[in-house]
Amino acid sequence: MKKDREQQEEKLASEIMKYVRDSVAAQHPYLNRALFRMPVKFRNDTRGVAALKKENTFGLATEGTQIILPAAWAVETFARDETRVFRTYLHMLFHCLYLHPFQYSMLDLPAWDLASDAAVESRLFSNGLAAQWPLESDEAEKALLADLASAAGDDDLQAERIYHELVRKPEEAKRFYDQSALLRRDLHYLWLSEDKNVRIRYTNRAGMQSENMEPGKQWNEVRSKVAMLQDAAKSRHGKGSGGAHFSLRNLYPDDRMYRDLLVRFAKMTEEVHVNMDEFDYIYYTYGMSLYGNIPLIEPLEYRETLKIRDFVIAIDTSGSCQGSVVRGFLHRTYSIIRNSDIFTQRMNLHILQCDCAVLQDRKITSLEELDDYCRDIQIQGAGGTDFRPVFDYVEELKRKGEFTDLRGLLYFTDGIGTFPENAPSFQTGFVFLKGKQEIPEIPSWAVKVVLNRDTVEQDDPGQKRQEENTH
Repeated sequence: MKKDREQQEEKLASEIMKYVRDSVAAQHPYLNRALFRMPVKFRNDTRGVAALKKENTFGLATEGTQIILPAAWAVETFARDETRVFRTYLHMLFHCLYLHPFQYSMLDLPAWDLASDAAVESRLFSNGLAAQWPLESDEAEKALLADLASAAGDDDLQAERIYHELVRKPEEAKRFYDQSALLRRDLHYLWLSEDKNVRIRYTNRAGMQSENMEPGKQWNEVRSKVAMLQDAAKSRHGKGSGGAHFSLRNLYPDDRMYRDLLVRFAKMTEEVHVNMDEFDYIYYTYGMSLYGNIPLIEPLEYRETLKIRDFVIAIDTSGSCQGSVVRGFLHRTYSIIRNSDIFTQRMNLHILQCDCAVLQDRKITSLEELDDYCRDIQIQGAGGTDFRPVFDYVEELKRKGEFTDLRGLLYFTDGIGTFPENAPSFQTGFVFLKGKQEIPEIPSWAVKVVLNRDTVEQDDPGQKRQEENTH
C-alpha cells in the first residue's frame, strides 16, 4: 500500500514538474535548449516535508545534468503555492546557465553559495521573471540584494564580484550570511565531487558523459545557444515587447573577453569523435531491431571543432606581479580551459615564468597536469620586466621542433616592459592587469585584454586557506 502511494505521488509530481517546464518553455522559448536538458529525478527523504521545510531547501539540488527533489515536496508545495515551484525550478536552471556549479572547486564555499544565490535571484528580479512568479518574501529579498549591491559596488550583482567582496571583508559579510536563507532555494552539495582533486565529474542521465564533455563544457555551449536565441527573439519583437529577458552576453565580462582571446588562437581541427549532431537514431534503431546487431547507419567518427594544441603562456613574475595575482590568473585560466573545451586532449602547453629573463619553462600535456601545476606553483623572479627574452626563447623552441603547429603566445603582465622591434612568427596576446600603473600601448601585431586586478587576486584558491592555517 505504501509503495503504491509513493508511486502515485511520484507520478503526480512528474506531471507537475512537466507542467512547470512546459509553461516556462511556452512563455520563453529561447530557454528551451536549457529546459529540456534538465530532467527531474525524484528522491524521497525519510525525514518528510515538515523536517525539510525547516531547512528552506527541501533537499532540492542539481549537479548540472538533472534536478533532484522529493516528490512529496513538488506535490505539497504546488498545492499550497505553485509559484514557489516555478521560482525554485528557475533558480536551479539559472545556476547552470551562469555556470555556478562548475566554478565551485577551489573557492571559499559559503561565500560562493551566497554569491551565486544572490546573482541568480537578482537576475530573476531585474528581468521580470520573478514578477511572473512572485513570492511573499520578494520585498525582503530585494532589500537584501540592494544591500549586497551597495556593499559590492556592483548594481548588476554578478556572482564573482559579490564573492570577492564577501571574501575580502569577512567581518562585514557576517550580516549577509545571517540573511542568506532568504535567497536559498536549493542545496549545493552536489556541486562537489568526491575525488581527491575536488573536481566536477558528473554523469548524464544515460550514465555516460555526453560527447565526453563535462557538464560545465556542455552548459557553456547551451548558454551560447540560449544567448543567440534570446538575441533573435529581441530582434523580432523589438525593445518594447514587454517580454522578460535576461542577459548572458555580459556574464563575467572579464572572463568572456579572456575566453574570446583564447578562441582567437584556435583553428578548425578534425577530431576522432562521435558527432551526435549528425547521428540519426531512427535508422540506427531500425537496423538493430531488423537485423539484430547491424545498425543501418553508424555514428560519424569525426567532427570539425576549434582547438589549440601547441601554445605558450608567459607569466610576468616581476616585483609587482606576485603571489595571489599569479595564482588567481592561473586558476581563472584553468577554469576557462576546462569548461570551454578549447584545447585538445593531448595538449602541448608551455608555461613560462619570467621577469627580465625566462626563469622557468613547465611543459603541460593534459588538464590534470595543468590542475596540479596551478595548485602547487612555486613563483620565481621579482626583477624588472622585459618582454623580449620570452619572444626569443619561443622562437628558439620553434626552431628546435618543439611545436608542430604553434597557435600563439599569451603574455600575462601588469607592468610596462620593452616590446620586440619586429613582429614574431606567431600570434601574440597580452593580458594586462588594471591597477595603479597605466596600461601601455601595444604593437599593432598584438592584441590585448585588461582584467581587474582585485578580481584576479581574489581568484587565488589558496589565499584564504593559507590564512586559516596560520591561525
